[in-house]
Amino acid sequence: MQSSVDAKKISKKQLITIQEELKLDQRQLETALKKIPQWLHAVGVNKNLEKIMIEVIRLTRRYSPYNEVSPRLEKLLKQEFEATKDFVSVESIRAENHLPKNKMTKFMLENKKDSIADFLGVNIFLDSNQSYIRKRKIKAFVNRFFVWLLSNNAAMVGIVVNEEYGILDKFYFLEEIKVGNSKKGRILGFYKSDEGVNCAIVGFYNGQIKFLKAVRRSQEGLVAPKFKQYDYKTPPVTFNFTLETVLDKNNRTLFNLLLRGKENAATKVIWGAPGTLYNRYFSYSS
Repeated sequence: MQSSVDAKKISKKQLITIQEELKLDQRQLETALKKIPQWLHAVGVNKNLEKIMIEVIRLTRRYSPYNEVSPRLEKLLKQEFEATKDFVSVESIRAENHLPKNKMTKFMLENKKDSIADFLGVNIFLDSNQSYIRKRKIKAFVNRFFVWLLSNNAAMVGIVVNEEYGILDKFYFLEEIKVGNSKKGRILGFYKSDEGVNCAIVGFYNGQIKFLKAVRRSQEGLVAPKFKQYDYKTPPVTFNFTLETVLDKNNRTLFNLLLRGKENAATKVIWGAPGTLYNRYFSYSS
């Protein structure tokens, strides 16, 4: 019986040992421990986690690097530390994708509690002053930002560099473009990147949405559609479709015909519909 008790004592490590194993300083480990109650509130508490909560309160009440830690708390600390590799800060994502900082800030404030809550991750070792996204959700998060930007601010006509000729050219929403020899997508709108450069917001048929400073039409020699200014006195005919429909490769021909078939017609495009971000309107009047 005595040997069993001794084995349990041996299995416990001091906080300083865990600190050294994870290559942390004392402040980092102590801060992480103090975050555990809030983390438990976020993930939900079971009986095993309740025991951890009690242990953490005891350890942080009078912190010492020589306090012993139970195996279950040691396991939690090491799992959380390992999980930090799966998170990327929103600021890093914004910078990498050249997203305008002021718009990202507004997007986060408006959507943090509802539409993007599922993208955000919680980890006791991460900076509490920043928001983090799991790596596997970055593409969906960036797409959600662009949908918000398109619905609130983006223009439907823009002037960007035409890669085919190396000159500034006018492009329109829905024009099909290509990158390299084969990757194709469709212009969804226009807005300035964080560098202050006017960019096309391009949705690719693989589902990715990104800024492009320069674009090339999908076929050589194509020029911008010749639309007239929209006539508000004439009742419009409205086409209603989703973003997923626009980015479905099987609909390429349909949208190319729609765009070219309405040349010389007065045209406008409206993003967004009441109650949803995902309905899109392509409206024109003749």
